[in-house]
Amino acid sequence: MSDSGSIIKVVAAASAGATVLVFAQVTLAVLIPVVIGVGLVMLGIAIAYRAPAAIGLLAILATMAFSVEVPTLTDAEGVLRAAISVFSPAVILAWAALSAEPGDERSIPIMSRPNAVLVGTVAALLLAVPLFVFLVGVLFPTVSTRVSTMAEISILLACITASGMILNRSTPKRVGTTIAEPAAEEET
Repeated sequence: MSDSGSIIKVVAAASAGATVLVFAQVTLAVLIPVVIGVGLVMLGIAIAYRAPAAIGLLAILATMAFSVEVPTLTDAEGVLRAAISVFSPAVILAWAALSAEPGDERSIPIMSRPNAVLVGTVAALLLAVPLFVFLVGVLFPTVSTRVSTMAEISILLACITASGMILNRSTPKRVGTTIAEPAAEEET
């Protein structure tokens, strides 16, 4: 663990774990798995082996999913708090854990177009319901802005479908793949 890349990954994993503990409802059932998970991620980075890092990542992600409570998606503060306390540390921990083996040629680039598209899509989906409620309140002030749980789910599913259609419009570039032409059959 002498190179600066692994030190940066250890610091990133520790700060992401601390972020989870700061924003989550810290009980003993949350504290123990997060500390063990961060320890496993750091161990995986220290010994340059991805398996303990991935197991630690799974422990942290499962704990984070249960530790943050979002009662409604119309409250932008709750949605942003969940995004800061779950999504951001999860991305950092996934980067640190899944790039734990330094000799692996499949390194995970941080600043790339697919990652930027992913972050933009997730941010748009997180704010879809509060933005919809805001627009209904501004455009139709006489309409009640109370949104039921089923309406929240419907809005979110419509936004997921629309973002999936938009993302599928772009065609990926082919990377060195050619289609072999079928060999001509010999006539005898």
